[in-house]
Amino acid sequence: MTRLVHIPALCCAAWLLGTLQALAAVPPPSETPAKIIVSGRTSTAVDIQIVKVGQEIPESAGDRSLPNTPGFEWYVSQHYALKSQMDEGFSRMILEVSELALPHWEALTGLEPPDQDTARMCIVYAKSADDVVKAIQGDLGFTWTVNGGGVTWWGSWAAYNYPSGTLQYHRRDLVIHENLHMLQGVALRNTAGPEGFTYGGAQHVYDPAKKQLTVQCFDRAPINNFTDQGLAALQKESIPLREMAEKHSGDGGGLGTVYTHFFWSDPDRYFRLCLWRDEYYRGRLRWESNVVLMEDIFGPLDALNAEWERWVKARRATFHHVDWGWEQEGNALKAYGFPWDKAYWSQMNIQYAPSEAAEYDPLRMDYPAEPMPPTVGPVKRGVEEPSVGYLADLSEGGWVGLGLGVTERNMCQVVIMDGKLVVEGKGMPIARQEFVLTERVQAAGKNDGNCYGVTIQIKQAELAVTVRAGAPPGPIAAMEVSLPVDEASRQQMMAQYMALIAKDGRPRITPFIDDARRPEPDLLKPAPANRWRFPAEPELLGLYRAAWRLKAKTPASLTRLKDAMLATVDEDPATQDTALALYQKSIAKVARDVLKGADSATAHAATADLMGISMRALIDRETTADQAAFTVELRSKGHSPARGEVLLAAEPEGTLGDLPPARPVEVGAGETQRVSWTWKAPADRTEMATVRVVAALESDVTEMRLTDTVTLRPSIPCWWVIGPFDNQGDGTVDTPQAIEQEPVDLGKAYAGKDGKEVRWQKSERSAEAKLSDEHVVDLAKLCGGETNVSAYAVTWIISPQEQDAVLAIGSDDGLVVWVNGERVHANLVSRAYGPMQDRMPIHLKAGRNELLVKVMQGNGAWAGGAGA
Repeated sequence: MTRLVHIPALCCAAWLLGTLQALAAVPPPSETPAKIIVSGRTSTAVDIQIVKVGQEIPESAGDRSLPNTPGFEWYVSQHYALKSQMDEGFSRMILEVSELALPHWEALTGLEPPDQDTARMCIVYAKSADDVVKAIQGDLGFTWTVNGGGVTWWGSWAAYNYPSGTLQYHRRDLVIHENLHMLQGVALRNTAGPEGFTYGGAQHVYDPAKKQLTVQCFDRAPINNFTDQGLAALQKESIPLREMAEKHSGDGGGLGTVYTHFFWSDPDRYFRLCLWRDEYYRGRLRWESNVVLMEDIFGPLDALNAEWERWVKARRATFHHVDWGWEQEGNALKAYGFPWDKAYWSQMNIQYAPSEAAEYDPLRMDYPAEPMPPTVGPVKRGVEEPSVGYLADLSEGGWVGLGLGVTERNMCQVVIMDGKLVVEGKGMPIARQEFVLTERVQAAGKNDGNCYGVTIQIKQAELAVTVRAGAPPGPIAAMEVSLPVDEASRQQMMAQYMALIAKDGRPRITPFIDDARRPEPDLLKPAPANRWRFPAEPELLGLYRAAWRLKAKTPASLTRLKDAMLATVDEDPATQDTALALYQKSIAKVARDVLKGADSATAHAATADLMGISMRALIDRETTADQAAFTVELRSKGHSPARGEVLLAAEPEGTLGDLPPARPVEVGAGETQRVSWTWKAPADRTEMATVRVVAALESDVTEMRLTDTVTLRPSIPCWWVIGPFDNQGDGTVDTPQAIEQEPVDLGKAYAGKDGKEVRWQKSERSAEAKLSDEHVVDLAKLCGGETNVSAYAVTWIISPQEQDAVLAIGSDDGLVVWVNGERVHANLVSRAYGPMQDRMPIHLKAGRNELLVKVMQGNGAWAGGAGA
């Protein structure tokens, strides 16, 4: 689970000086290049340079650089800095996998790390939960209540991990999961992104021999199998898409993974989800429901729900974990043959039956398929006498094989062990039979790393098994055996699912049960980082953005171009290339039609979409209490340069002092250009303020205008607080107090916890707080480090007229909200603080409005903050 928390800035000059001095000894990112071949959803390492720098502290791309921690050492690659307590081999592997995943995270999020020439994103990896807690305490000054193997912290945007399990797969999964959160955090500085993205994206297959990583896998084997979990839950109880959007779109784990892959698996849904993603990043879900946003982009959800139901019904996870423990390394599954239940064996079910014909499905085992070796096959399901097979690697001992006719732990086992082929019916009338492998087969197997291929055919009245060994150019040795089977056993083996089974040692098994997979492309040939390897993704996404922005004003020429390009996405490379040629031929006319058909502001924003030019305004970490500092990032994914100027305006006017004048800017095709500003802001102002940024640009094709905003002092600056009060339970319990049932009187005292008198205290935004910081009320500091308590905070909002508004609020732990005495919101949860976690519509009367908030506390940190 990822938790976010806001941490006030450190301001120790001596600590900062020491950090800056240490940075000089760390090689810049340019001296540790990561050479990688990106091909679709797969990356292959060519040369990833990693340098161990010990106690020298790298510059961080997060909110600030981290200090050293006793017992940890630093390593750096091009984009990452790792503060590690693990051995050097593991540390280097973590950085290699992180670099392999990064291009896909950039494609998935549409973001890139800031300050790549000088700074790196920071990973912290500890040996244990206690050690990661100590590292967080030293880095950020607070204690994490451990509830998972990884966490990304608001305030530094570093990704913290420790080995919460023994499986290497699990450890990789957690690291690249948190790295995806971290990229969103350092790039956006205000969100770590939806959990469905991170759980669905981090489902991966890694081949350590090839140093090859495939991400966004829908269907693979290990115990972190969120696809299997989510589909099992949806088969048990169907959930309409509207309910998924309302309640589960941000879920981690199974439901969030299946929901997200539904959108990723279809080109039209994928491009629309990119629009949703960008609106999410802009904070739109703080102010309205996800259903409203979804219907704005996708249209009525009831229509989309029909697609959802068909898609879910057609999906099946190939693998289901039964008993400990399995790694996946490329196509091979490595067993730790020491199951939880010592009476049995490690077991991974294959949820297909030999009688089912294999049909091509791009989401079935959607990772690079190894070609079937000459020691296995042929395999064919769905025929009168089907056959399946596997490759067994016994180089690390144990036994391994395939089970047929599986019903829980009963099956016909066909395994290789101790130089023998063993066939035995568990719960079936098939007596155990052992066949010693011939000398030729054993010799060939030993010459090939103790590997054996097995092919099993279910014939009319017998089970035929062929064992082969050897590798070209050497000879292939083979032996064949057959066993009689009764009709009931045969029907059970035909109709029931299969299982991979193993025990003792660490044997590997690669199943071959699918003869309908599409041939793999050349993964050493670069291709765009999307599922379809589609080269015109930026251009087509620009058309989607423009059409969504224009809505009814979308010209027919834009719609025709978008639809024509969309039709090529899942086609062969030659057909895909026609999409880019068509775009280049048509885009100038489309832009002219857009400018003629819509109002000026909308049309100019839509032409920027067409050109693939986007703008983001980001608060810099150099922002102080009286100095505003932020950067405007212009990014071009199109094919023509753009030039113009960027202007600033403050709302309300004057709240941030005299703003700097407009700045000229030029961004080249495929480039990112950054323009930074700093200026003095009034030190005596505390109210929220917004800087509106406008870029007026033109290209050789069209003119365009982009806008964005930056919010400074982003929260209510002053509260009155009282507590603690008894609240027996964690944040999920709400024990009413007299204070919430009578008018607020700041002069009145109350009987708090254990009858101790408590009075109202003022909590104001610190004069030293950075302009970018929220005012977060530290209730633990004001009310004591108590457990199972609550506190109240009150403030007053002045509205110039009667109006509807939205209140956004964050809390650690649960909370209840009243506006003008009316209870408007309750969320009884145990959670860490995050900015504006809950949002609620409120109605303000003209003049003074009372806002009363109650925050519950289980243990640990205790805080709250809000904006309206």
